[in-house]
Amino acid sequence: MPVIKNKIKLTIIMDNYVQSAGLTAEHGWSVLIESGEDRILFDAGAGKSIINNLKQLGYTASTINKVFISHGHYDHTGGLYHILRYSGRQIELFSHPGIFHKKYKWTRRMKMIHVGMPFGMDDYSGQGAVFRTAKTPLKISPGVYSTGEIPMASPFESPDKSFVKKSGGFYRFDDLRDDTGVIIETQKGLILITGCAHRGLINTIKQAQKVSGKKHFLAVIGGFHLANKNKTYIDKTIKELKNTSLDMIIPAHCTGAEGFCSLKQEFGGSCGSGYAGRQIIFDDR
Repeated sequence: MPVIKNKIKLTIIMDNYVQSAGLTAEHGWSVLIESGEDRILFDAGAGKSIINNLKQLGYTASTINKVFISHGHYDHTGGLYHILRYSGRQIELFSHPGIFHKKYKWTRRMKMIHVGMPFGMDDYSGQGAVFRTAKTPLKISPGVYSTGEIPMASPFESPDKSFVKKSGGFYRFDDLRDDTGVIIETQKGLILITGCAHRGLINTIKQAQKVSGKKHFLAVIGGFHLANKNKTYIDKTIKELKNTSLDMIIPAHCTGAEGFCSLKQEFGGSCGSGYAGRQIIFDDR
């Protein structure tokens, strides 16, 4: 992919945490990527609160011209219908084709709950979504593209066994092949944004390196799915991250308190917290 000299601005629109009055926090994730003339919404949070946060941060749904959905869970797609409805325009939507699988999760009380997208493809299309789906990497904008399906290369990483999907009338383990990330190329290195990294943070990083042909990351930002993981798993993740050429890491969303504290202890000032309203600018012009 061509590397474009550009100013990249990332604004966390929705996260589990917030630090400013007027913004809403929820169990959800959304980041606005501003690159060149494009405003790309990476995920859409869990519900209508995303519209409030956009407004509070100086944006409107109508300024978004592209959307990327990392995977088909409600906390990343619940606000999508509202974004499309309030935008009043057609919006290109990039994703893995598996985001519309009927997704469920077993709770600790062995109750199965629906955790998939609240509406179907036709509903979103009716509100102006123009779908661009593929299992392979998708070009979203100059120098911005998806990871494509993430191989299970790391021996200790695997999707949570509590996630299932319904297919052909049967419930089956959901290996979350639809969980993908976004790679942004700059002159100084890669920026990787993850949704939940259900396929493993290290696997996602390795896929970004493979697809881009580059090794160095300016930043890795997003949900790392370390919540409820044991110390051994977190320690192995940190060990692999220490062997990665990485300037900045910003855990958010589903990383969890223990995961964040462990990363902060290890990486110090190179590790910053994600929260609704945080803005990060990368400028290599």
